[in-house]
Amino acid sequence: QPNNDACQAARTIAFNDQPVIATTEEATDATRSNDVFYSIVGNGRTIRISTCFDETEVAHNFLLLNGGCNSGSLGEISSDSECSQNPNAAAYTFDTVSGRT
Repeated sequence: QPNNDACQAARTIAFNDQPVIATTEEATDATRSNDVFYSIVGNGRTIRISTCFDETEVAHNFLLLNGGCNSGSLGEISSDSECSQNPNAAAYTFDTVSGRT
């Protein structure tokens, strides 16, 4: 079971980090099937999250929460034209708010 299998245990990702290599193998179903959680604290800039890689083998969605675990969803993103070479991949670009999770 991954360490970030629950929203309260989300793995924090810093801007300009190296790519995150992760898996949903053995993850439980907290909100969706085999879900894992990541947290980003905004800095007022645009960020892109993406799994547009040949290694992405399982179809999935991003569920974005604005303000943390107990906040409302910004939406569920399941595809991106840049990922057309891999139907399992997804990507999303969005603006962050400085200091907001």
